[in-house]
Amino acid sequence: MNKKIILTLVIAIMLSSMVFSVSTTRSVNESVEVGKEITIAINLDLEGEDPSSVIVLEKIPENWELVNSNPGATMFEGEMKWLLFGSSLKNQTIEYTLKAPANFDYVSLNGGWKTLVDTGSTTGDEMILKFVPQPETPVGEPMDYTMLIIGAIVLVVIVVIAVVVMKKKKK
Repeated sequence: MNKKIILTLVIAIMLSSMVFSVSTTRSVNESVEVGKEITIAINLDLEGEDPSSVIVLEKIPENWELVNSNPGATMFEGEMKWLLFGSSLKNQTIEYTLKAPANFDYVSLNGGWKTLVDTGSTTGDEMILKFVPQPETPVGEPMDYTMLIIGAIVLVVIVVIAVVVMKKKKK
């Protein structure tokens, strides 16, 4: 009986040391101008005994263009995949750069991770908004009112002369 209890405890201790946790968190600037580039970061956090491998997945929004990825990603049907194992399997930040299309209002980001025994969704920032720059207000020299003042004086002089001439004609 004691041997069964000891064996059960040994197996439980071995299994508990093999427990791992994987999480991915996305961070991104919330807005980008049309046609400009934006960099997205995914933090991969591993806790406990590392799994043998992790696949990090991220969908590229429709009409957006992948410019760069570090580490390099494999592309398949509009989805980026990073297969991490061996020495590449560690806590790290995966970064990729997208180019915004000529026309969009906002786009949702979607991704996650997989191991041989578990899957999960990427948390954190999930949306990119279109940034519309405000037109610059032209800053010029202060307006010169000299010509306006001269014009007003000339107009007043003409009105005074007209009134004087009309009064002389009446007499």
